[in-house]
Formats: sequence, structure tokens, C-alpha cells
Amino acid sequence: PVVRALMDSVKREADAVQQARAALALARLLELCVERRPCPNHKVIRSLCALLAPPPPQHTSGETAAPSPDHTLVDGVMRASSRAARGARKALEELARRGGAALFTSYPMLWKTVYDRVDALALRMEPLDSERRGARGG
Repeated sequence: PVVRALMDSVKREADAVQQARAALALARLLELCVERRPCPNHKVIRSLCALLAPPPPQHTSGETAAPSPDHTLVDGVMRASSRAARGARKALEELARRGGAALFTSYPMLWKTVYDRVDALALRMEPLDSERRGARGG
């Protein structure tokens, strides 16, 4: 129940100061749970990283979604997403500050998530690199 309450505050708190306090408390809690079994850190870190860069909406038919006529709803969703990303960034910054040189040793899920995202980005860029080399004759 404590982790959920802190995650909700990190995601939804409108007041940046209160959100930063929740982020610090979450980082401290994760620090205390490093040796705990079962450990919630894996799931919490994965959720924080997902909040930083939410995946684009998937459409089964391959079509793009039609623009919503209700702009206030879209604005509200964008604000909530931005607020959640701000909170997640703050929590991960606190985790990094507190973890120091042992960050990736203490939180291997963080390393895996960062590596996987960079790897996925590199794979998406490979076709662009091939096209550029072909255009230069290399």
C-alpha cells in the first residue's frame, strides 16, 4: 500500500514541491528494499521508466486515430502525462543521486531498461544509417 500511494503521488500530484517530496520518499523506499525479497524495485523502476516515455497508442488496423473533438479531454490527458513524466524523472534523479556509483548494481532493472531502450532506438536508426551510406556511395 505504501508503494502504490507514493507512485500515485509521483504520477498525479499537481504541486511540484509535493511531487518532489513523494519522489524522494519513493527513492528512499527503493533504497531500503534493495535487499528485500520479494523486492518491489523491479516493478517500480519499470513503471517509472514507462512514465518517462509512454509508448505510442497501438491501432490494430494500422490506421492512425482520428483527432478527438473534445480538446479539453486531450489537454487534460497531455497535462496528466506531462505531470507523470515530471514525477518519474524526479524519482529517477533521486534514485541516481542516492545510488551513486552503485546505481546499476543496486538496481539492475534500471540498467536493463536503459539498455533496451537505447538498443531499440539504435535498431530503428539502422535503416536510416544504411540509406545515408548508400547515398554517399559508401
